Amino acid sequence: MILKPVLGGLAALAVAMGFGRFAYTPLLPWMQAAEGFDHATGGWLAGLNYLGYLAGALLLVGIAAPRLRRRLLLASLLITVISIAAMAVTDGILAWGIVRLLSGLASAGVFILASAVVVAYLAGQRRPGLAGVHFAGVGVGIALSGVLVGAVVPPYGWRAGWLWLAVIGGMLALLAWRWLPHDAAPSPSATHARGRLGLPMLLLGASYFAEGAGYIVTGTFLVAMVRGTPALAPWAELSWTVVGLAAAPSALLWSLAAARMGQVPALVAAHVVQAAGIVLPVLAPHPALIVVSALLFGGTFIGIVGIALGLGNTIAGGHSSRAIAGLTAAYGVGQVVAPPIAGLLTDRFGGFAPALWLAAAVVVAGAALAALIPFAIRSTAKEDPCPT
Repeated sequence: MILKPVLGGLAALAVAMGFGRFAYTPLLPWMQAAEGFDHATGGWLAGLNYLGYLAGALLLVGIAAPRLRRRLLLASLLITVISIAAMAVTDGILAWGIVRLLSGLASAGVFILASAVVVAYLAGQRRPGLAGVHFAGVGVGIALSGVLVGAVVPPYGWRAGWLWLAVIGGMLALLAWRWLPHDAAPSPSATHARGRLGLPMLLLGASYFAEGAGYIVTGTFLVAMVRGTPALAPWAELSWTVVGLAAAPSALLWSLAAARMGQVPALVAAHVVQAAGIVLPVLAPHPALIVVSALLFGGTFIGIVGIALGLGNTIAGGHSSRAIAGLTAAYGVGQVVAPPIAGLLTDRFGGFAPALWLAAAVVVAGAALAALIPFAIRSTAKEDPCPT
């Protein structure tokens, strides 16, 4: 059954990304209310998770042995579930920071290794279009986390939320391990062919850095912002569920848009749509704007990842090893630095508006950088018409 490996990949991304990485967003305001830490501290905890993800992604680039990658995938699934449970049974910012760092490291392992085997399997089956079902796992996990937090945390507290996520996550991890293909795909680094990167890749890397820094502000603080606004508080967890539901089909929809419009126009359009979603909550505290914001934000951030990595592969002439490593690093650095800055701005000005306007401006800057890529490609071609 061809869908089993794909659904196994969906389950893996749901637990690693939807739970292990992004469930922190709906749980953050509950933790702050109970434990009394500020938005800057919340941003630092988020940044440590993204730092772990960046480190994990870069470490995996050099590992090509299929058997080792398979073992690392299992270890990453186990560490993800354990780290989710550990948030419920540990105390203090230092302990939570260590747990979030490890969770980020493990989520990178699951995302990269599970995606590698699923994409390779689908290529072998000549069904690459089904990869969108696999990547929908991120959105499915986000939506499930919003539902679970909304149902469990109000009556039982934030620790119960983490515990229930660990229980459901353990079931998803078991399903993923049983259904994922057993023949691990080789690491992209196993191919040593060299592509010319140059100015077009530098522009894409800068654009991708801006996206990582811009989207993650809403990705970290959306629920805290909604819950902190009295008129919107009842919509807090629902807003995150809407993000997940919008994110689930976004990779497939934006890949279709890129095929129709071209990669660069689709990338620019996705950035602009996302920037609008980021600033909508600033305009007026109305539930309808929150829902639209969640739809626009959720419907773009995974799609941008897919388009950007695909464009990087195109620019690199199919030799994607250095392209993916460089883009992953740029995106990861943006994610690490932005949440602490956003938290500090929020504490300094007493509201999220400055951080959200800055995040939207950074995303628009990313769109502008991406729009320059075709000109850089043409300029590079004129300077070196016969690249080797």
